[in-house]
Amino acid sequence: MAACETVSVPRVKAAPAALECCLWQAIELPAPNNEPENGSDNIRASTMVIGTITGIHIADDVIVDGKVDVAAYQPLARLGYMDYAQITELFAIQRP
Repeated sequence: MAACETVSVPRVKAAPAALECCLWQAIELPAPNNEPENGSDNIRASTMVIGTITGIHIADDVIVDGKVDVAAYQPLARLGYMDYAQITELFAIQRP
């Protein structure tokens, strides 16, 4: 654990990047079609949480030429369902 500067909870010291955030708004989202999931009696809803970033911690060894080198620390990306991906390669596409 490592202390944060703007919030009272600790962060993971070994993490190559960490954000300190404060809650701005929590929005309750309805369950799809208001139908129970998987034959259960419970209607599952979700909450969208929006926060304000109040502090940033980035390890020096993942900064290359003044930018965060995402491939250097290979973060996990949430894809959907039960799927995740580890980022190992990047490519850029120019915006029109």
